[in-house]
Amino acid sequence: MKIQLIAVFLLLPGGVSISGCANEAASEPRAETEHDHSDDGTADHNHSSENQLPPVPSKQAPWPSAIAEEKTFDFGTMPVGGENEHAFAIRNEGDADLQLLAGEPTCKCTAFELSETTIKPGEEGTLLVRWAGKAKDDSFQHGGPVYTNDPKRQEIRFVVKGIVDTDFDVFPAQVWPISNVSPKTGGAMQAVVVSRIYKEFNITDLVCESQYISTAISPAPQQALDEFQGISGYMINVKLSPEIPPGLMEESLTLTLDRADAPIEVMLRAHMAGPIRILPTPGVTFDSMVNGLKLGQFPTNKGRQVELTLLVDTSDMTESFTATSVDTSPGFIKAELVPAGQLAGGRSRYKLVVSVPPGIPRTERTRSSPGLVEMQTNHPSGQAIRIKLSFKAF
Repeated sequence: MKIQLIAVFLLLPGGVSISGCANEAASEPRAETEHDHSDDGTADHNHSSENQLPPVPSKQAPWPSAIAEEKTFDFGTMPVGGENEHAFAIRNEGDADLQLLAGEPTCKCTAFELSETTIKPGEEGTLLVRWAGKAKDDSFQHGGPVYTNDPKRQEIRFVVKGIVDTDFDVFPAQVWPISNVSPKTGGAMQAVVVSRIYKEFNITDLVCESQYISTAISPAPQQALDEFQGISGYMINVKLSPEIPPGLMEESLTLTLDRADAPIEVMLRAHMAGPIRILPTPGVTFDSMVNGLKLGQFPTNKGRQVELTLLVDTSDMTESFTATSVDTSPGFIKAELVPAGQLAGGRSRYKLVVSVPPGIPRTERTRSSPGLVEMQTNHPSGQAIRIKLSFKAF
């Protein structure tokens, strides 16, 4: 006869699941109550540690002897969101019935359910532990106790441990910067996508809609896998055409993997020096890497206005430099160009005045959801001005 102790997350027919609070230590069972029964009317051999006391060893022989040769299981690596299970064997090498009661797990991601509570002398049962990797964790370790009436082993603790990792990692993450862009050679960068879970996977599609971007995929060499601690992966070589318009370029790139639940999206970012430059302005916080302008916090009844300084090469222009169109989001944001003087060498200085007028509703714009100013100009280079705004109006 083989008896099973089963750990699950939900109540199964003929079973009562037991789960504990996250990161809590196993607690002592409470007072004994009636056993639950499954919906299908089958006999219930499961006993929840909740509201029960541990088995009490007999004061005199014969006694059971609980033997669990394996109490810790290292599952290696599993993906975030995955579920796993492992069976621990429990033998009774004594001369009396071995009574068992599962304690509370140390985490809600792990649970115990008993199918039987008694193991006869010479027989063996199993504790099937199931757990879920809900978040990335380099040192996952959870389990709990099983209480017995063996006077020498009144508590046996079982543990499952390992690494919970994302299915895939992309380096660089989120943003792929292309630096040292030249009008003669363009630019290039190299990215890598690796898995520490799967020994094999394929990139089934790679899409970037920009006409100035080309890509090539090749298997990652062992040196790259070692560097990023992957067991499989690919190198992605990105080339940027020297024909890109001057200014900041941001283009999305989408990777589709055959073993990923959803495509992976990254942002390609490059900056080609052009005839229109935004200069550092005292008292104004401007990030030239992303053309990000911080307006800070201000009351809605006062609004906010800042000025950026533009240096424009107008040596090849026969008409005055001006904006041909201005689009903003939200629409209440205003932006205008104001001449600020001529300089030597065919250069001109301008003020770009950006304002949020008073009387707007309370609103907040962050780096992840910025306001936008997009200004087209009559400069022969075709360079446009695109600025992201972050602010909080209260």
